[in-house]
Amino acid sequence: METPTTPPIAQSPILHRQVMDTLDHINTDTLVISPDTTKLVPFNGYYSLKNAPGAFFAIDANMSVKDHGKTSTIFINLIVSTDGKTAYSTCFSNGTFDGTTLIQQDETFSIHLTLNRANASEAITASCNGTVQFGVSEVITPIQGSTYNNPIESALFAGTYYLPPDPMAQKNPTFSFTKVLEISADNSILYDFGSGDGNLRSVEEYTYNMNMYYYTFDNKKHNLIMGTAGSLGFVCNNMIKSGESAISRSLQTITIPITNSSLSPNQHCEELAAFSGYYPLTAIHPAAFFVVLGQYTIIGTSTIYSATISYSFDGKTSFGYSFGTEGMSFEGNVLKIVDPAGNPYINLTFERSYSSEDMSLASISGTIADQTIVRATTPFNPVPLSAFSGAPMIDSNSSLTIAEDGLVTYITTPSGGAPVTTKMVNYIYVPLMYILANPWLGTTTVLSLGTSATQGTACIVVDVTTNTNSFLFAIPQSS
Repeated sequence: METPTTPPIAQSPILHRQVMDTLDHINTDTLVISPDTTKLVPFNGYYSLKNAPGAFFAIDANMSVKDHGKTSTIFINLIVSTDGKTAYSTCFSNGTFDGTTLIQQDETFSIHLTLNRANASEAITASCNGTVQFGVSEVITPIQGSTYNNPIESALFAGTYYLPPDPMAQKNPTFSFTKVLEISADNSILYDFGSGDGNLRSVEEYTYNMNMYYYTFDNKKHNLIMGTAGSLGFVCNNMIKSGESAISRSLQTITIPITNSSLSPNQHCEELAAFSGYYPLTAIHPAAFFVVLGQYTIIGTSTIYSATISYSFDGKTSFGYSFGTEGMSFEGNVLKIVDPAGNPYINLTFERSYSSEDMSLASISGTIADQTIVRATTPFNPVPLSAFSGAPMIDSNSSLTIAEDGLVTYITTPSGGAPVTTKMVNYIYVPLMYILANPWLGTTTVLSLGTSATQGTACIVVDVTTNTNSFLFAIPQSS
């Protein structure tokens, strides 16, 4: 059976990480921050709890940067909902964390938790177990949960981002990309502030969220929602607000992507997809990388896994391949690709292991073309669709329910009409991007999933035919 090779998803980074506006302006000059904050950052994530559908505990790590990147402050918001209906948030201020035990007494809620890294072979990254007590209540509630999340530091997204010309302009042999954004590993950012003329100015201050990896600055008018899209390198959904409306620009680091597609996925795509991530190859070039992007297609009762492999040695030109059957194999965690003449072209060994040094979850070593990769790591982790199951995500006239078995039900009520139920049973889902396209052929609806502070799980439902968005949250009105 033929399976798609990531249409319309990899071509739509604009949809990635659109859940935003979760950060209130925080004056870090007066904020009380626990000295154990940096110790807690590695456990950043949204922990789904067993207490009730939609219940969760979140360690939400952020970085506040000022003085054009010269000063930075890490702070963490602790967020909890034990009933999936009401959520409470407080800063990690007077608490302690010794690497395992998290304790904080607070007027909003007090917490006593044990945090543990998951086994390297597991899809989840960490677990929590302990108790929470709200305000002055004498009721102590046990909580237990786990997360698939892992913190992504701002420095990982260092690079130059370009705005590609529109598709019609790309037919002109003299078309060019416009430089819009430069992110540096030293926390400085240069940006065109929406001008589109290639003239970049320094961003004086911003806030970066490590859980959903986005930047916001200029009173939330400008937002950078980061991600990766295979052969396009790093991508950015640059959202610019104007009153109640907003415009979006899709940015990418690669200006010359060269891709080859296959409609016959390798039988080991599922195993390779477990190592999905962006692996920087900085020993070759500051912007060099290797990327695995896995996905699965649901067609009725069948699940078809596929994956793409991309790399760049200069940060400008990339080469991408669908992981197919011709000259490609993945056995014993070793990826091998030969050229048409049968000569080894890629030979990489993958290992799943957590490193406390760089908070990475997986690594590669071996050779790509004529380059030797001693070791490259990634902090990214693919998140299954079931991670967003539990409480329905809703707005005033629609709801989205994701079942553990992957059945997705979307109910919307047109103005003055009867409810319309859509059961999504033929779709593509990309675990690294949290994006679902339904149906997989002739897509009409795209889901961009995520979490949104005290509003729990969240989703933007995009109607492709009308290009309209609906914002849905598990807890629409936070307390």
